[in-house]
Amino acid sequence: MPDITESHSSSSLSIVDQDESVKKILQRQLNGLPTGSTKDSTVLAYAQPLDVALIALSTLSAFIAGALNPLLTVIYGLLVGSFKRHAYDMEDSSRLSSSVSKFTLYYVYLGIAEFILIYVATVGFY
Repeated sequence: MPDITESHSSSSLSIVDQDESVKKILQRQLNGLPTGSTKDSTVLAYAQPLDVALIALSTLSAFIAGALNPLLTVIYGLLVGSFKRHAYDMEDSSRLSSSVSKFTLYYVYLGIAEFILIYVATVGFY
């Protein structure tokens, strides 16, 4: 038959250990993370190298996507210019068809690139 005092002392020991760990957790929640030197007081102080690389890739993707966004309007303007030249008989129907096909492909490719870059930026920051 097990000794009651033995089992009671081991359970009280685990409660004390739990109390210490709970105390440490509460202390960290109240006071925040321990502060070190000023070098480690940045947001990236606790980031792993992979985290920093993902943030850099996401930032670069966001910059490129932002720079490419106005090009959609430029391509659309060139497409409208093709229709205008055709309306004023400055180019024939076969040239119009070629221009429309070319600018449509540019628009689609740029849209796909925008989607991928914005997706990478969004997923990388989460």
